[in-house]
Amino acid sequence: MNDWSIRNSSKAKRALSHFEKAVQLDEAASGAAHLGIAWCALIIQDENYKKKALESFEKSLKILSNEMAMLNSMQLLLEQKQPTFTDSELYKQLMTKVTILGTYLNSVQGNIGAIKKSLRLIDLIEIKQQSNSNVLEKIEYYYERERNSNKKLEIKMDKQTDYTLILNDLTWREDSGSIDQALITINNAYYKDKLPSSYHGISITLKQAELDRIKAIFNQNKEYLDLTKESAIDKLKSERTMWNKLRITSSYQVDLKIIHSDNKTEEFKNKHMSELITLIEAKTDDTLRFNIIIKDANVNEVNKHFKNTANDSATLQIDFERLDFESIDEKLSSIKAKSINIEMVLTKSTLLPIIDRNKCINTAKVCVTEQKLYEKVNRNELVKRVTELKNDNSYFYIKFESLQTDQIRNIICDCKEMSFNISFIGIDFYNSINGLNGQANFHFNNLNETTSAIITKDLRKENIEFSFEFQCLIDHQVEYIVIHANLDQEDIQISKVKNLMELYTKGSIPTVELNEFTAKGIEYMIEINEKRFFPWRSVIAVAILGSLQIIAGGVLIATRFGSTVGMGLITEGIADMFTAYRALKETIL
Repeated sequence: MNDWSIRNSSKAKRALSHFEKAVQLDEAASGAAHLGIAWCALIIQDENYKKKALESFEKSLKILSNEMAMLNSMQLLLEQKQPTFTDSELYKQLMTKVTILGTYLNSVQGNIGAIKKSLRLIDLIEIKQQSNSNVLEKIEYYYERERNSNKKLEIKMDKQTDYTLILNDLTWREDSGSIDQALITINNAYYKDKLPSSYHGISITLKQAELDRIKAIFNQNKEYLDLTKESAIDKLKSERTMWNKLRITSSYQVDLKIIHSDNKTEEFKNKHMSELITLIEAKTDDTLRFNIIIKDANVNEVNKHFKNTANDSATLQIDFERLDFESIDEKLSSIKAKSINIEMVLTKSTLLPIIDRNKCINTAKVCVTEQKLYEKVNRNELVKRVTELKNDNSYFYIKFESLQTDQIRNIICDCKEMSFNISFIGIDFYNSINGLNGQANFHFNNLNETTSAIITKDLRKENIEFSFEFQCLIDHQVEYIVIHANLDQEDIQISKVKNLMELYTKGSIPTVELNEFTAKGIEYMIEINEKRFFPWRSVIAVAILGSLQIIAGGVLIATRFGSTVGMGLITEGIADMFTAYRALKETIL
């Protein structure tokens, strides 16, 4: 399989028939066969090959996840039956199998993610206002939709409905200048007032972002903490420019704190880098630790905007998922926000007293499971629906919106064993730093054309991925943006093929377990990615330059007055033409 996996289409077609037969023979044990089908689809690359590969990878993931669940259940059952099981050889064997299969599953999930990312999938949220006094809104979600051949979504839209359009995985590249799908889409959306200049409904969402990276973007200083002597010197030297070294210009002002092993500290404020480098180099105690703050070294458009614009419409939102009671309480104490949303799943016996006790609950969003949609209902309808649950242990999804800190605390005080999703809307970022830890969804909300472009450019510089939302749209605006969005794709390529045996060093290979998986076809993992966009503009420019050099060189030689210069131009022109050809050849292959 490894021999033909990268380019050989003819062998892939033959292998495909074998994989399809394997699926027909035993669907329940065909996880590896489905992966093989996806593999073949990526090599053959016929029509809709991405969709075919994605479907096969997802089937493989489902089947193999069932096998993983069986292994975990077996392990848990044996642990409960036999206390000494964790010291047995069987336990070690099961753990090895779980490790091998887990690695294989992670590979499959990574491939699914790579294909979905390349498809530029679209989400649409439909919000219908209701005339019924008890049901205020009906909200339906359409996830991971593709634009069809007519550049439209195959979703029937209503003129009386509001929509939120979400564009995922928009990319950018350099090709004689920056080409950013997000920026192009913004410009197209506002073109000829399709979205009015007053429109502030753009939202940029960073999904499960590391909040330390977000804090670094918002910090106008660069901070380096707990450095050794060598690291501190290297960091200061790397931050100096050539002009600083030559003392032609002054460096940034720097604060330095030196921490001794007995926790005594020395502090130096507003010093130059060269001065501090000399000071640190003179220290002989290797146990010292250094904190460095380089002032105004990280000023960007984002932190300038949010630090200096008090009355701007743009707001910040942060969502934390699956927090326990103690974590929620800590966030409520440390994050300052204009309002808070909270969602949870509670039993009837827990939820009814909460509603009865908290008169601030006027509306809530609930899930209508049989219709797979959500509704915003008033208090009377909420009480009615919870009361109608069959028994006290029946679970009920609920979301409360636009509440304050004390109101949230009153709601959650009687359900301390539950987990919650919580959203802080309109946060005061610089006064909430202590609560911004770990991972969370981070939103820049209520953006206009200018501010969305500013934020997009700075996020690109930091290589942070995001999704792009247009909120409060009507049907024809959705259609226009979808048609004119830049969602160009490149082909998927197999970048690496790896045998499961490569997970282990030579002396620690679990041969028995690997052979067992190999007998099921679980042997090779593949890594895939979307090909980089070919820089046509740059290559054409190089080719034209090469042609002009050759022509100019020929003219000079023909005049007999510049033969040496002419030959030099021809040589450079040929080299440029060869560079352009090589770039084109590598892309085609």
